[in-house]
Amino acid sequence: MLAAYCKKEKTMTLPEAWLRGPVEGVPDVLQPIAHALLQAREESRRLMQKFPTELLWTRPAGLASVGFHLQHIAGVIDRLFTYARRESLSPQQQEIIAREGRQPATGGSIGELLDALDAQVDRALEHLRAMQPHTLNEPRAVGRKQLPSTVMGLLFHVAEHAQRHVGQMLVTARVQQYQQQQHQTASTVITRMLETALYVDDMDEAVAFYRDVLNLQVLNATDRLVSIDAGQATVLLLFRRGATVSGLKMPSGWIPPHDGQGPVHLAFAIATEALESWVRRLEQRGIAIESRVRWDRGGQSIYFRDPAGHSVELATPGTWAVY
Repeated sequence: MLAAYCKKEKTMTLPEAWLRGPVEGVPDVLQPIAHALLQAREESRRLMQKFPTELLWTRPAGLASVGFHLQHIAGVIDRLFTYARRESLSPQQQEIIAREGRQPATGGSIGELLDALDAQVDRALEHLRAMQPHTLNEPRAVGRKQLPSTVMGLLFHVAEHAQRHVGQMLVTARVQQYQQQQHQTASTVITRMLETALYVDDMDEAVAFYRDVLNLQVLNATDRLVSIDAGQATVLLLFRRGATVSGLKMPSGWIPPHDGQGPVHLAFAIATEALESWVRRLEQRGIAIESRVRWDRGGQSIYFRDPAGHSVELATPGTWAVY
């Protein structure tokens, strides 16, 4: 399901950067670096177009947040180009490293993080344009431990590292969006039918039928409404016809108006082995079986009328795919 979700969300309006020709002013040997940085920037913006703001700094299963990846890509570009220029990191750059992954007081929105990434990519492209190919094999030292590398090694790592974090960010973002979608779907699932309403003219007659013939328990009774336990946390509501057309004002709220005319249909579930017992019970009380149906799935139904003329069904399992 997650794969299908990702496929649905993927949109590409342009060929990837490396298929759009050389980046102006960048030496041929450095074109792959420029293309990788442009691709990282474009994929980050595309990924963030529909990304929920409230998920930016959350860490699913303890993984790095999407906000961290956006910070880190921009920071890595800045730091590795600093080393490539044979410079040490400034105190400000060191402070940025210490703060990566934490939501800043300012500058931590999706738009601001993307703008910061854009600016770093633009600066990196200018540095690439200014580089001379004959310097690419020159040695460079990295970090406090002065680990050995070269200009080309640093540039290769810039491209590889940016792309790697874009990939990690994409997976994290898709998982978060999928989980959010699943949670929202689960939060809006209807679990069962709770109430079914019938409208009757003779309330006493209707109550006697459902209580005495169908053996159901009355939960509550007023002049307007009688509620009946229909089994398994479902309720049958018997309304006096015409008594609900104006709605009902209550201390806790207002119930909108409703009413009904003519015969309607409702069905009760019964066990397969109880069907014939019900047939005999109805016959003993003078209730005519109007119809009897055997369904393709193996279930059976009997139909009869209540005193108000409503069509009542008793159905065994095998009537529906869900029952």
